[in-house]
Amino acid sequence: MGGSGVLAITAIAAINKACEAFGESEFSKPYIIELAHNIEDGLRYSYTGMQDQCAAVYGGVNKWFWTCASPELCKRMGEAGRTRVNKEFNIERSIKYLERTYGLILSRH
Repeated sequence: MGGSGVLAITAIAAINKACEAFGESEFSKPYIIELAHNIEDGLRYSYTGMQDQCAAVYGGVNKWFWTCASPELCKRMGEAGRTRVNKEFNIERSIKYLERTYGLILSRH
């Protein structure tokens, strides 16, 4: 497994658990995988599969994407991932989410 995939899954899972403790909805495993994958691809401008994220979530390799045979598909997937990351996981949205999460944590203490 790749270290960055494991780290991304671990960070998202930790945030998910903290939010759950304060009554927020739990993220599904597929959502955590997709979120980590899109963030990594969008930030690194790379075109990768989800195998590291899947292995980190499910404890083994259960899903493989082999895209290197089609450079055009790789390019389209990477561009789509970057577009989604920029739209849904931009810094302004992340700041609002973290402020809300910290607010929930601080209000409980």
